[in-house]
Amino acid sequence: PPSTSAAAKVQDEDSQAIAQAVAGSGKVSTKALREAILQLCAGRFLRAEELAGLLRRTAANLRERHLKPMVKEGRLRLRHPASSNRPDQAYTAADDR
Repeated sequence: PPSTSAAAKVQDEDSQAIAQAVAGSGKVSTKALREAILQLCAGRFLRAEELAGLLRRTAANLRERHLKPMVKEGRLRLRHPASSNRPDQAYTAADDR
C-alpha cells in the first residue's frame, strides 16, 4: 500500500486540482463553489480557513454564505456539532460516515 505521506501528497494534488477550477475564477456560481467544497471535504474534515486558502475566498464569507447553509441542508457535517462556534470547527461531506 502507498505510504501515508504518498497518499497525503496525492490527496493534496487532488485538492489543488479541485480548488483551482474555483480559485482561478473571480466569480463562480454558488452551485459550482458548493460542489468544490463537497469534493474537498469528502473523506476528511477541513476548517473554514483551510477551505478559504484552497478556494481563495475569505473564511468569514465561506462560513456565512456556504458552510453554515450546507450544514443546515445536511450536505456537510460538523466535527464538533455541539459547539458550532469553536475556532477549530471543521467540516466534512455528510455522506462520509
